[in-house]
Amino acid sequence: MRKQFSTLVFTVALMLAITFTFSCSGNPDDDGGGNDPSGGGGNMIDGGTFTDSRDNRSYKWVKIGSQTWMAENLRYSSNGSCNNYCPTYGQYYSWTVAMNIEYEYGWNDWIGGDVKHQGICPSGWHLPSYAEVITLTNFVGPSTAGTKLKARNGWKYDGNGTDDFGFSALPGGYLMGGGDQEIGSQGCWWTATANPSTATTNATYAFFWNVSSQYSDFGMQEFSKAAQYPVRCVKD
Repeated sequence: MRKQFSTLVFTVALMLAITFTFSCSGNPDDDGGGNDPSGGGGNMIDGGTFTDSRDNRSYKWVKIGSQTWMAENLRYSSNGSCNNYCPTYGQYYSWTVAMNIEYEYGWNDWIGGDVKHQGICPSGWHLPSYAEVITLTNFVGPSTAGTKLKARNGWKYDGNGTDDFGFSALPGGYLMGGGDQEIGSQGCWWTATANPSTATTNATYAFFWNVSSQYSDFGMQEFSKAAQYPVRCVKD
């Protein structure tokens, strides 16, 4: 009798343990939106997709801290064209086109502070200001922002990132003088900021930010508005 009772207790305990294990494991890829819910560093990623009503292209988005960013580069073109790089790296824009303003070298182009300037972004989104990029990188961690924001593949020189936050930055480089520059090793994006109080007092320059295959941090620099960089939009 005692042996039968002991066997029964063991069997019930084993069944409960198996039930508990399966109920807690779940599907690690199931976040309700079809996206991997965890980044390379174990962060839970809050993301989804939206459609640009202008051309019906669909984009991934991801929430990082208090901000919501596009998780891929903008591919919108007013004439519908898409160059050879566009399917992978998105469309490339001069600062004027990215800002959707008329005068490339006029002083009326200066945009400063934390202005939400839609530019070429979809409705409800805008070109990030200098300050908004700093907010992003401060949340991620400035000294390792490059590594944490870069995609896990596609970078030269063993420069792939961990993509901890789902930003999935790719090395699109930029276009200048009819040729491509730093494609494969640099990810570059325009900001809406060109302010003479913080930038070179030169109407032909604006701020862009970048991450590199060879460094773990991020950079913020000024360059000619005539250069063509990809764009990442941030939600209003």
